[in-house]
Amino acid sequence: MKKILILCALFLSFSAVKAEEVITIHLNNSPAKDIALANIQKITFDANGLNVFCYDNNNKSFNYSDINKLTFGEGVGVESLLADNASIMVAPNPTKSTLVISGGENLYGSDLRIYSISGSIISQHNNWNGETVDVSNLNAGIYFVNIGSTTTKFVKQ
Repeated sequence: MKKILILCALFLSFSAVKAEEVITIHLNNSPAKDIALANIQKITFDANGLNVFCYDNNNKSFNYSDINKLTFGEGVGVESLLADNASIMVAPNPTKSTLVISGGENLYGSDLRIYSISGSIISQHNNWNGETVDVSNLNAGIYFVNIGSTTTKFVKQ
């Protein structure tokens, strides 16, 4: 009974926390970086990488090769603990013609979008349910695939 009361108290304390919406930049060889969306003035993509300009002048730059994926969500609270369950992987990466997406089973029924490095939507697949994605018509370069609130990058050769 004592354990149940403690669990209830923990749950209520988590639900009382007002979560701050963040962009999380998951890096290949470093801890992920959370940046509050309210603090972001603008995000740019240039030849070298992703640049985040903040109102507090704590600007950050990331090389494309260091970025594993970008996610949008809440920085604290119960939802942030569940966010890792929504990670996706693309293979082969780099690819010449098709993408096989794994780990996104909980995202079935969501829209899948492919973005260019400049942030433009290149293609959209409504109600994605795990199908392979044909990218043979894309020019060589770096792209982002987004399903629901989960985003990862891939390279088209």
